[in-house]
Amino acid sequence: VEFNVQTKLIENLTFFGNYTFTDSNTDGIEGRPDAPLAGAVENMFNASLAYESNKFFVRVSTNYSGEAVDELGSDAWEDRYYDEQFFLDANAAFTVNDKIRIFTEFKNITNQPLRYYQGASHRTMQLEYYNFNWNLGVKIDL
Repeated sequence: VEFNVQTKLIENLTFFGNYTFTDSNTDGIEGRPDAPLAGAVENMFNASLAYESNKFFVRVSTNYSGEAVDELGSDAWEDRYYDEQFFLDANAAFTVNDKIRIFTEFKNITNQPLRYYQGASHRTMQLEYYNFNWNLGVKIDL
């Protein structure tokens, strides 16, 4: 099931959003009836709020993805899961003239970790942080 919405809230301010629900499993594994389907995420959503005028643009975006089985073990306790993720990003641009634009991007503002766990969420197998990053630049059309 998927829902999408895009609406202008007030002049120059727009909201974008979508939500997806997936119910999946597999019965092709001996001894594991209705085992989770590897890689299938049950809940996902994206949302974005954007302001745009003639010279200025700014957007804040979120992205959520629920946990998903990454690898099936011989029983549910041995299944490896890719943990849920929530990202917050932002970008902005200012148009100086028809040939020059200044822009900036901020990615992973909350420093969302990459995390795997086995069987139960308290059994962390792998945890990595990549920090947030940002870019600042000037685009010149010749």
